[in-house]
Amino acid sequence: MYNKVDDFVNSYSHESQVTANQLDSLTDTSLNTPKAEGHSSLGQIALHIAQAPIQILNQHGLGVEDKPVPEPLTAKFIADEYRRTSAAVIAGVKEKWNDAQLHDTANIFGMEMPLGKWLSALEKHEVHHRGQLSVLQRQAGLPVPSIYGPNKEQTDAMIAAGTMPGQNNPGGDSSQSAQG
Repeated sequence: MYNKVDDFVNSYSHESQVTANQLDSLTDTSLNTPKAEGHSSLGQIALHIAQAPIQILNQHGLGVEDKPVPEPLTAKFIADEYRRTSAAVIAGVKEKWNDAQLHDTANIFGMEMPLGKWLSALEKHEVHHRGQLSVLQRQAGLPVPSIYGPNKEQTDAMIAAGTMPGQNNPGGDSSQSAQG
């Protein structure tokens, strides 16, 4: 739970940049990545990531305008929409809420929680869907940008160069990498 607006702003500013980088690596073709029956496509998850911040926080007075989704959906729209919504969340929380209000209970989606907990849930929700998106990106043949450390390609390059921290086998088998 966040107790200070600045703590959320600082954390979400970082996380939203990581998410924006991931969305920037999408292509229009990748949005329709085949999916398992009854599950969301890469494009559906990416659009959800772009729109969820305002859909969640607008229920408690954030007041960010929804934009109509173009047909056909494009990777550029998703990345641009995410940048717009994440910036609006940061600006709205800074302008409309104060530290004391983060302890006020809010009913969002029929659930009662303090606003500070909602901000934490919003951030964790985004991180959860970023993980789903990274799997679908790999299935679509796209690179996954570095998220919380080097991605697979960066790890493989460090192993090959013998510069991987803790690597005892310089130039060793890079297939042992567990990175995404």
